[in-house]
Amino acid sequence: MKNIIIFSSLYLPHLGGVERYTSNLAKHLIKLGNHVTVVTSKLPGEQSIEVMESVNIIRLKSFNLLNGRFPIYDFRNSQKDKNILRNIHADLIIINTRYYPLSLFAAEFAKEGKIKCILIDHSTGHISFNNALIDRFSELYEHAITSKIKKYNVDFYGVSKNTSRWLKHFEIQSKGEIYNAIDLEMIETLKKNVSQHLNNVPFQKYSRVICFTGRLIKEKGILELIEGFKIYNKQSNSCLVIAGEGPLLESLKEKNIKDVFFLGKISFEEVVSLLCKSDVFCFPTAYPEGFPTSLLEAAACHCYLISTDKGGARELIKDSSYGHILKTNAPYEISRALSQYDKIENINSILEKTYSLVKQEFDWKVIAKKVSDCLID
Repeated sequence: MKNIIIFSSLYLPHLGGVERYTSNLAKHLIKLGNHVTVVTSKLPGEQSIEVMESVNIIRLKSFNLLNGRFPIYDFRNSQKDKNILRNIHADLIIINTRYYPLSLFAAEFAKEGKIKCILIDHSTGHISFNNALIDRFSELYEHAITSKIKKYNVDFYGVSKNTSRWLKHFEIQSKGEIYNAIDLEMIETLKKNVSQHLNNVPFQKYSRVICFTGRLIKEKGILELIEGFKIYNKQSNSCLVIAGEGPLLESLKEKNIKDVFFLGKISFEEVVSLLCKSDVFCFPTAYPEGFPTSLLEAAACHCYLISTDKGGARELIKDSSYGHILKTNAPYEISRALSQYDKIENINSILEKTYSLVKQEFDWKVIAKKVSDCLID
């Protein structure tokens, strides 16, 4: 049995892509016989030490910025925290993302203890706040903290090939990819009990069901998706079902758009049910994604994939025999891709081919084994 510490500045119950990545990786490393501790930020109301789904969690004191979206580790406690963590006798340290202060603390701790350390990056570009001054400050900060982490003995990996390419922007050579993944076995179990009712969406009325799951923010392309669907649906009998919450949800619901249904936040079981009822999963994101879990989940439920070339999308949609990569997320491009889907004759072979790729390369069993192999490199 090996002792592994995963540093992730945000963790459950806070929801997000990196949080789910950390949770799944931890659980599957445990299934391989390892002892795993997740070290994360302590946000208001959370316990300092707890066990969640067999994962030991240590939450370190942090300052709460941006409503918990950007916790800043309290370095005044670094020596005390290091003493606690030394008792774990870690064989491997995994850091998720570069730009949090906790990541810098983790790299420093690993070097001092001469512990093998890998950092998995989850971005493909600088995050934009739609404010030139703030964006510039954010870029300078990201370069500064990355420069500091580079001074420690850290092996960098990307969560996709696009992420590995992005690391070159910081003069970092990625050692490879440790992909995002899904628990295919769990999804297969959920698929056997698909719910027949989802917020009263009349699926039976439509010949095509197109769906989107994710956070409803402008950068995810949700506005372009709706406009593209409206163009396409002039010649079709389809519906668009959108699951997720975010700042755009209420204003979009108020518009009462014909044949567009908003489910809001739904459970993972309901997400699987929606995907199983859908023909097409459309993800026209413009966000600097790492590797969207939603694409993998949709492929596992045999949805046809339409996506922009963001994050790891092209590693899943290698060519037209796996799905469709949008040139842009402009509404007319989305409409054209949906229309092209209607003309595909070998759709079942495409869906099976994409599903097989997920099973071979993007199942957590596969990814956890790759991470375990880092212990013997």
